[in-house]
Amino acid sequence: MLLDQKSSTARRWGVEQLPVTFVIDPEGKLVYYALGARKWDDPALLVPRRALTLAR
Repeated sequence: MLLDQKSSTARRWGVEQLPVTFVIDPEGKLVYYALGARKWDDPALLVPRRALTLAR
């Protein structure tokens, strides 16, 4: 979790709305992002989230 008090990271990543979620893999590659609020326990989101952990 990142606290971006001066919005420098938000500008660098092109964030224009909150909340925003970025998932970065261990190699530093962006593998998923979501703009806006999500219900992370929604079944439609569980499958792609689980696939990220299985992709290793």
